[in-house]
Amino acid sequence: MKRGAMFAQLVARHFKFRLFEAVGRNEKDLCVGYGRHDVALSFYCEAPVWNRSICRQNALPRGAFPGLPLSRISDRRGLHRLDGRAGPRQTPAVMAELFAFTDGACSGNPGPGGWGVLLQAKDGESVVKERELSGGESGTTNNRMELLAAINALESLSRPSRITIVTDSAYVKNGVTGWIHGWKRNGWKTAAKKPVKNVELWQRLDEAQKRHDVSWEWVKGHAGHPENERADELARAGMAPFKPSK
Repeated sequence: MKRGAMFAQLVARHFKFRLFEAVGRNEKDLCVGYGRHDVALSFYCEAPVWNRSICRQNALPRGAFPGLPLSRISDRRGLHRLDGRAGPRQTPAVMAELFAFTDGACSGNPGPGGWGVLLQAKDGESVVKERELSGGESGTTNNRMELLAAINALESLSRPSRITIVTDSAYVKNGVTGWIHGWKRNGWKTAAKKPVKNVELWQRLDEAQKRHDVSWEWVKGHAGHPENERADELARAGMAPFKPSK
């Protein structure tokens, strides 16, 4: 048995994935790794199975996994059995999209501040799952709280993920998608050769996003965006314990 096939078999057994031979455009198309949640281990596939890709021809020899149960997979012609005859059509499962709505707040700037994060997993317009995060500091700035909101959103993820971070901070959006590249080339100095402000947070954010596939979006704050308003409420709640009592 080839080394790759042995590795795929061990991984599949460990995660309780089923292994199968798939009939694609010709009867020699093979693939492995259809999981319990319709997610593929794409060791031998050109693309993830949930996109209904056609597996690479002759990726594995037939019978490479004797004694293991075989399953079925949908290709561009619909669901096919191992004998190549079309079965009933089946819609492949779609992965939920992950969003983080972040915001920061500060009373005094500098002064007591807080950050808030609303994490949502969405299937289309439906929210499948959500989680709220917040925190604060006694002496800080609004920019630092905006950065900490994004940092904590990414650091809260337990595994590498594809995520869209939505912020109302042009400072964060422009910094992480543009300015940071020049800062890093200049040894974390600005174009004017001055040290980058909040450099330790920018470095932490840069490190936090390395393990993820992150998209950044900007929205106008306090403009009726429901999730942004909730993130703002969380940021103010995070700030509350650090505000002096009247």
